[in-house]
Amino acid sequence: MSLQLVRFTLGGNFYALPVSEVTEVVRMVEVTPLPDAPSFVEGVINLRGAVIPVLDMRKRLGMAAAPYTYFTRILVLAMHGHTAGMIVDAVDGVAEIEPGDMGADPSESLGAHMHHYVSRVVKAGGQLIVVLEAGRLITEEEGGTLRDSAGRAAGGGHE
Repeated sequence: MSLQLVRFTLGGNFYALPVSEVTEVVRMVEVTPLPDAPSFVEGVINLRGAVIPVLDMRKRLGMAAAPYTYFTRILVLAMHGHTAGMIVDAVDGVAEIEPGDMGADPSESLGAHMHHYVSRVVKAGGQLIVVLEAGRLITEEEGGTLRDSAGRAAGGGHE
């Protein structure tokens, strides 16, 4: 059974998430910063009336920051039962991975920082793609903090 992935770039490398985890892809919009948020959280956006937290994936994965461009996108997905956005350099499209191209879990060979987020590395079109696991990109504790902060932002700062 093949696996469909939303492929995106960060720092010139290919990453992906399963199509089933991504609800939509939106152009970069203005992000409102959140006080006391973790360093990898850019802030919140208003997405059709819903205030959602947005993570900068470069920061989350320990990469150097880069300016946003015309190609920068926000992947909207559900994490821990709530909607969140992930800022990526560009979305490259959907890749269909056949069973023979699905590599093993490389956790043991990755550094301590990355192995937590990666589910596998696959091959597509001659490229290696690091497949991330959305549920691991933020911990439940971080998710709770983000929900609380986003809720305060949506409520005009009242607690």
